[in-house]
Amino acid sequence: MTRKRSRVPGTRFIRLATLVSAFLPSMVLDISDIRAETPRSVTGKKVISFGWDMPSATEFSEHARHLETSGLDGVVLNFTRRYDGPNPGGQDDIYDMKYRWVHWEPIKLDEIQHNIDALKSVDSRKLKHNFLAMYTSSNATSVSPAQFFIWDSQKYDTTKFKPFRPNRPGEPQSWPKDPCGYFDAFRNNMVLAARLCRQLGLAGFCIDQETYGRGPMNDVWPRQVFGEDLSTIQARVRKNVARVFRDVCREFPGITILLIPGGRYDDDWEHNDSLAMAFTDGILKGLGPKASLHDGGEKAYDISRHKRFVSLKREIRRAGLKHSAESDLYRKRMKHSFGIWLDFRSTSYGGWYQDPFLNHFTPRDLGDALHNALYESDGYVWLYNETAIMWPAKWRRTSKPNVIDDYYAAIRHCKQPRPLNRPPDPRGADDEPLPDRAASIKTAGDRLGTAAPGMTLIQKIDSGWEIAFDPEDIGLWSQGIRSPGGEARFDWKKIRVGEFWENQGHRYNGAAFYRVSFKVPEKYRGKKIYIVIGGLANKCAVHLNTWDWIYGVYKGTGLRVGAAPLVFPARGVRFGEKDNQLRIYVRNPRGPGGIYKPVWVAVKEPTG
Repeated sequence: MTRKRSRVPGTRFIRLATLVSAFLPSMVLDISDIRAETPRSVTGKKVISFGWDMPSATEFSEHARHLETSGLDGVVLNFTRRYDGPNPGGQDDIYDMKYRWVHWEPIKLDEIQHNIDALKSVDSRKLKHNFLAMYTSSNATSVSPAQFFIWDSQKYDTTKFKPFRPNRPGEPQSWPKDPCGYFDAFRNNMVLAARLCRQLGLAGFCIDQETYGRGPMNDVWPRQVFGEDLSTIQARVRKNVARVFRDVCREFPGITILLIPGGRYDDDWEHNDSLAMAFTDGILKGLGPKASLHDGGEKAYDISRHKRFVSLKREIRRAGLKHSAESDLYRKRMKHSFGIWLDFRSTSYGGWYQDPFLNHFTPRDLGDALHNALYESDGYVWLYNETAIMWPAKWRRTSKPNVIDDYYAAIRHCKQPRPLNRPPDPRGADDEPLPDRAASIKTAGDRLGTAAPGMTLIQKIDSGWEIAFDPEDIGLWSQGIRSPGGEARFDWKKIRVGEFWENQGHRYNGAAFYRVSFKVPEKYRGKKIYIVIGGLANKCAVHLNTWDWIYGVYKGTGLRVGAAPLVFPARGVRFGEKDNQLRIYVRNPRGPGGIYKPVWVAVKEPTG
């Protein structure tokens, strides 16, 4: 049927005008954001390293030549300190200086002189963009959360403060008579750090302001002690931090400040981070005309596609403009960088392997992630790592480097031109032969009686399954399925369990979600219910009604085809009349993939 054109003059114009007026407010915000976000080429932008193998200043000369071959433009360095005599740790260097800059105790130059001498001896041709590590999470002392940037007078009632653990030797046993001495120590330490960065050729500060425990970004303690509301405390934080950073910028006019994690401007902030935005605003207020402040963009840890960096940058910027009390300064002065996690979730999910297909990022994916992040950044991308060790920092000397050269090559070549938004690494899926039919692989998972002896069948879930492939492997994390509307952004297809996905037309290696709905009859509710998966390749995380894990196989290389069935109780799950949502996250780095044997819901009846 042919659609008739409107004969009313100007109808199209009226409709267009209506649409424009409806979307004009959001268009205005978009234009201002996009103007600030206009990407440049990757030329002149830098990749630096900030991870668990962070070298100390005294180790920098030892590792400099190796670091120069890594492709990095710089590293984040930790200063160490020394005592005049024997120290409680029984070692020459104490590796806690990253906690000491934002601190109640003034730093003595002779404690850190060895760092200065060591850096002066280094002449690196390539590593020209190095940063000094600072943590605001001052959990190194019982007096934290001292909020050194809040104390500015003697009028507060310090008797209300109670240490949250016994004081250690060398720590203050009570508040001083002049509490503003804490603020003075913080200011003097930061100015000293700026002076050293300028003299030693460091780019500036890398400030990790993530809160652990009762750290300085927590608002509960200051409200109790000061007897003030949150807005009053936040205003004083902005004022005092601005005072400090005006002094910092006078000492080092061209300083660069990288704020980690950055981008945490959430509507449902907990008390742990409620002062973080005021701290950031204070830096913006104190920032000199030649200095720069970068939001670290930690939410980029797991992503690689260019479009996701564009989306994340816009998300961070809009939220920052919404929550900042200095929105004009934020709009004009805030720059944006991104953090990429080399061995993403390696300590809690999946590990770090010499075989790149077993890791979250293959070398190709890492190179694309770095390139696309550089393209959208305003200067820096920082590469984070935990169990992927590039060089053996002294404090973890027992761990040997375990990063293969393919990853270094990805770093070295990440600035070379390449297509934006090319698909993720297929991990060899196109070259693998189709597997045998799953029915030909006889295992205990073929029948409930052998998969879970002694259990009573409630339901065999053999229909209604859907699958969504997740080649970027971000489904559980930053911008994935857990976020609002996340499931709707995935492309769901019908799938059968009891057969490999390759034999159902999907030549694929990587991550995927299975989902299905089922009901539990009333007579079984309240009993100990189990989920039984006859066979799965190769790793999984099982979620039932919520995104909390009720079961996971996530370490090592995963389950081999033909392994024992998975039998686990639905702990903490309350079954009612409504449909229950079973979601199974599967990671298959190579070979046959998916749920290739039946899935049952069963109950274990009490004996006797």
